[in-house]
Amino acid sequence: MKYPAAYREVLAVTATNNNDQITYYSLEGPEVDANSPGGARERTDKRILSTYLGDWYGLGSGTSQAAAHVTGALALKLQQQRALSLDDVRWLLQRTATVLMGYARTQQGWGLIAVEAYIAG
Repeated sequence: MKYPAAYREVLAVTATNNNDQITYYSLEGPEVDANSPGGARERTDKRILSTYLGDWYGLGSGTSQAAAHVTGALALKLQQQRALSLDDVRWLLQRTATVLMGYARTQQGWGLIAVEAYIAG
């Protein structure tokens, strides 16, 4: 195992664009758990406002933005229920995600994270 997504302790996240389509720069495989907004690299598509080194902000896109989106949702849920295990977090993500039609499990995992449903679940 030489990449983070191969480890069971890691949640592997792919990115979607503003049309809820999995982006061309997202990798796929059996390790994928979910996807979330990551923006698109085309100038006509929306990007994600992100922090950058040097105390400034900028627009970006990528699986890094998607991973931050999922991390924020998980942090909010863990603030509500601190005793949740990794299996609990995965089960809740699986139960509340929205499956995107036309994509294999290896591309989207359990689907697009539904943050409000995840936090309420």
